[in-house]
This record gives sequence, structure tokens and C-alpha cells, in this order.
Amino acid sequence: MPNRNSYFAQLARSFSLTLRTRGLNGPSGMVKPIEKIRDAVCAVLKVRRAANQSAAQPGQTLFEASITGTAWCVVPNRYLVTAYHVLNQGQPRDPADRFYIFAVPRNGLIAHHTAVIGFPVERADVDMAVIEISPPSGFPANIPSLPVTW
Repeated sequence: MPNRNSYFAQLARSFSLTLRTRGLNGPSGMVKPIEKIRDAVCAVLKVRRAANQSAAQPGQTLFEASITGTAWCVVPNRYLVTAYHVLNQGQPRDPADRFYIFAVPRNGLIAHHTAVIGFPVERADVDMAVIEISPPSGFPANIPSLPVTW
């Protein structure tokens, strides 16, 4: 393999050339696509009971929380698609784990979250999962959908 820096420089030039040939010259040409995509993509947070409870005070339970990946909305405020491995590193999901979706409208300073209420699709063979949410009334973030075609 060539020098790592030259490889990435070549990749960047190729990407830049692709953008120019598609009429998306420079940052100003990317504004509209980014605006359309930005609010439809959310973070996936997983919360689980910590395996090691030895540091817990009496009557307390320790939990672990981590952003495990991203998902994009395909039905406004309802269904998001993610990779199956995001749920539990490619292993069957532990039903005791809890998941939340974080939305940051317009990449602002405030993140909003809502609980995942279901997983209508979990397919390890194609590394795909569908997450169902039901934001509470008054949820301050609108999660728009991206069009999906096959």
C-alpha cells in the first residue's frame, strides 16, 4: 500500500472531483444536501446494567451508557434505520438493554432524546435494524425522514 498520507490525499481528490462533476462545487454546493440530511440522522444511545456491580453503594445499581452508532429516519418521528451491529456489536440484542434516540436539530446546542419503543426489524444477515420511536407530545425536535428507494 502506498504511503498512508498519499492514499488519503488521493481519496480526498477523488471525492472532490466527484462533488464537482455532480454540480456540488465547494462548501456552498453542499449546503442544501447537508440541511436535508442533517436533521434526519440521530445518535443511538444504549443503556445497560453494568456487569461489575462491586463499586455500587448499597441500594444502588450501576449502569453503562454509550452512543453505539447512528440511525436515519425513514418515517417522520416514528421509524429509523440503523445497522444491526449498532444494537449489540452484531450479537443478539439483550432485551434488558434500553435504547434512546438523540436528535440535535440543525446541529444546535440542545440535544433532545426519546425512548426506543420497539425493533420491528432485526436482521443480522444483512446488518440492518429498524427502530421504532414514539416521541411524547410536545417533543421539541421534529425528526424528518429521508426518502428511501430500492
